Amino acid sequence: MAPLILMLLSGCVPATFYFREGATVAAVDRALADCDADAARSVPVRNETRYTPLRVERDLVCDANGVCDVEINTEGGEPYVVDANSDRRQTVVAQCMAAARFTPVTLPACPPAVARVAPAGATTTLPRITPQSCAVTRPDGLRIVTRG
Repeated sequence: MAPLILMLLSGCVPATFYFREGATVAAVDRALADCDADAARSVPVRNETRYTPLRVERDLVCDANGVCDVEINTEGGEPYVVDANSDRRQTVVAQCMAAARFTPVTLPACPPAVARVAPAGATTTLPRITPQSCAVTRPDGLRIVTRG
């Protein structure tokens, strides 16, 4: 259940995960792992070195005799590395999950009063989701609750 848990935001924030009514969480995790592996093979990491914006300031500095000089100060220009294929790889994962009939969904966090009385443990089979559904994020996983 680790990949599903990784997609969840903890605390009192919405939970985003892949969903197909009636699928087991294990099936979602397997599909996501397979899609991640396929995406990594088809769209490998392509690191690029980029640079922060460079800002140049010129200051005219004069001494007591009126002799002036220009001081040049630079800020920025530090290198950093980005994976130029990261967004494309995530697109490939999303397409793969869609082909496996999984849809990304976001559920709001359950209000504290609902979370307190929600059944123990994590959801193992994804239930029908309605507008009254919410999520409780726990150390052992996600619990989907449908109120009313």
